[in-house]
Parts: sequence; structure tokens; C-alpha cells
Amino acid sequence: MKIIVTSDYHGNLKPAEKIRDLTLSGKFDCIIICGDISSHWMLENAKKIIRTLMETNIPVLYVPGNMDPPKIINALEGLGVNLHGKRVIIKDVCFVGAGFEDNLGSTLKLALKDVDILKTLTIIVTHIPPYNCKVDLTWSGDHIGDPEVRMIVEKFKPKAVLCGHVHESPGVDYIGETVICNPGPVYRGHYAELRIEDKRVEINLCKFRG
Repeated sequence: MKIIVTSDYHGNLKPAEKIRDLTLSGKFDCIIICGDISSHWMLENAKKIIRTLMETNIPVLYVPGNMDPPKIINALEGLGVNLHGKRVIIKDVCFVGAGFEDNLGSTLKLALKDVDILKTLTIIVTHIPPYNCKVDLTWSGDHIGDPEVRMIVEKFKPKAVLCGHVHESPGVDYIGETVICNPGPVYRGHYAELRIEDKRVEINLCKFRG
């Protein structure tokens, strides 16, 4: 399985067009969006970005970020991309998502209910990273990730967590055996490619120009 991981469009359509073209040329199986497709709650731009990515005709899975308007989940519901508080299985991989909100841990727990982590390769998608890892560091050196996400990772031990939010800390880290990936902001050209083969996860951080 081959996945393209993106986050933080902030209302910019050109990166969505670039990701669409990369996806079509690279034979990916799905696109993950870790939040912040909007900028200052501009709903129409967010819709355009989602529709552009859907032109690939492969599954697009999205969780909202802090810059996305509260109405966005309802607005996108008919498009089948919303992963917030849900789980979606693609090619035997279970994706579980929760966007930017106060009760993040509760939302993830509910979505993970009845998922057999030991038998199912599970990937969690959030906007904010888990607390206290390499990909939640600000320029000042402060950790701004979410403690509840960290708790969920330590308890359920998913195969991977895909996140964004912290623009200055794109990278890959581990909590136990769980790989944590913040691809970096796509509006600056950052994205990641994730491959799954024989239940092994490999992540490459990438960047495009323009």
C-alpha cells in the first residue's frame, strides 16, 4: 500500500493541484490530510482543495485542524472524506481519525472501540502531534503536542500516527514501536510518502517546488 500524507494547506489551491498530479503519477492508494485545509475559516477554499484532491479518484481521508471552520465537517459530509471520529478500512489498513478539539482522547477512544490492534494494522490521523516528541517542537524548543494523543498511542500502540500543525518540526519519530510522522506544511511544499509492505511501515519525507 502506498499513501501520500499531507497537512496544512491553509487555503492554498496550488499545493492541492501539485499533490493531485503527484498522486496520479505515483500510483498511490489514498491521500491523507492531517487538517488545516482552510485559512481563517474560509470554507469555500477548503471545499476547492478537497474537490481537487478527489480528482485522483482514490480515497481522500481528512481530519479538521484549528484553522478549519466548525461547519466544515457537515459541509464535506456528502463527499465521503471525513475521518473525524470515524474509522475507515482501505486494503486491510484501518485508519482512525480525530481533528482539532478539546476532547481529542475521548473521540479517538470511541473510534478505536472494537478495533483489534493486535490483528489489524491501525493508523491514527490527527491534526496535532502527540506530546513530547520530535515533531511537536516549536522554534523556542517547547513541546506543544497533545497529551491525550500521547496517552492513546501508549495505550493502543497503533502502527503509525500521522499529524501536522507544528510547521517547524516536520519529521519522523517513534513512541515505542509506533512511528509518528509530521510531513510539514504542504503550502511550503512538504509532504510524505508512506509505504506498507508485510506489515512494515516506511516513511519518506518529500518536498516539491512551486
